[in-house]
Amino acid sequence: MAITIEHLSNTKKSCRVTYSHDEFKKAYKEHFKEMKPKVRIDGFRPGKISDTVIEKKFGLSLKQEVVDKLLQNGWTKILEDYKFEPINQPIVDIKPTNNLKELTLEHDLVLDYVFEINPDFDLISLEQHHFNFTETLLDDHQIALYERHLARTLGQETVTDLPAQANDVIHFDAVFTVNGVVSEEKNVRMFLDTEESNEEFVKNLIGLKAGDEKTFSYQGVPNSFNKIVTGEHVDATVKIIEVSTIIPADRATLKQAQKDEQQEDHEAIM
Repeated sequence: MAITIEHLSNTKKSCRVTYSHDEFKKAYKEHFKEMKPKVRIDGFRPGKISDTVIEKKFGLSLKQEVVDKLLQNGWTKILEDYKFEPINQPIVDIKPTNNLKELTLEHDLVLDYVFEINPDFDLISLEQHHFNFTETLLDDHQIALYERHLARTLGQETVTDLPAQANDVIHFDAVFTVNGVVSEEKNVRMFLDTEESNEEFVKNLIGLKAGDEKTFSYQGVPNSFNKIVTGEHVDATVKIIEVSTIIPADRATLKQAQKDEQQEDHEAIM
């Protein structure tokens, strides 16, 4: 792994991480060897599937997982070696191509990270300074979403035996399969809100009760960490553990919570 840094401005940095084609190929082979025993294909005995069959069916998915791992390793190395304090997630461009189908193990893998950091400045004493606080203007939709989320978060949950409805809370176990690669999630807590979560996924869960299990497919949400172009089709099996209805917090509780938060922010600044 080789790292080069370009200082675009006092607050914006560009970092290039280069993995040689040998490093890229080695990482892929190690991941392939690790995942091979876990692959399941109808008509084949587990652990007895040839490398050629696995490569043909799951090669793209395995390559994506390797690239994701190298992306994260590169980002961790940048932060450790250069002590940057980023204020946002980097935007990552992959060379020679962002298209996994065209990205081969015979080329170097080049990752360009662009991100912002806090500027350097000298600290001054705040004792002799006065501050005027201004309000941030939000549109009505943003305000409504925030108030709804806060009302549910501060509200009371009541377990129910009725089918889950929009805006209920559910706990569930799930098995997700993306391009043949299986992952399991345990005891996930989720608001059934199409504006906060994947709309197609949420709609498949509405109407289920505790103990119900459902298998379905949906289109996954793209990974915002990078520009990888890949399929987003997801197969899911979800088993509902518990369904709860929400008694939202009243407006007086919301106002008090907002007042407490503002007071904490003010005390932190002073």
